[in-house]
Amino acid sequence: MAESTKLNYIDNGDDTVSDTKHGIMWMKNDTWLALGRLITWHYSLELARKKNEQKFAGHDNWRIPSASEAKLQFDSETSNTDIKGGESHIQPGVPHG
Repeated sequence: MAESTKLNYIDNGDDTVSDTKHGIMWMKNDTWLALGRLITWHYSLELARKKNEQKFAGHDNWRIPSASEAKLQFDSETSNTDIKGGESHIQPGVPHG
């Protein structure tokens, strides 16, 4: 039997989700949902620094994911529309709202 390619997320109840397949924790809301706008790479670094100062969800080691970690979210069978109307193959985590 082939290993499932679907990811398994658990809502941690603190605005984070855990990807149990890969052992990675993500912030539940991306910057578009949290701030209502897209941000630059440099502002992303600053946002991670601020989250660390705040000890967001009890952690002080937030960072931008590496390219290989971000690729773990890719799912060729999933199709979502991004905020600019483009097709995205990012598997949604825990539903927002």
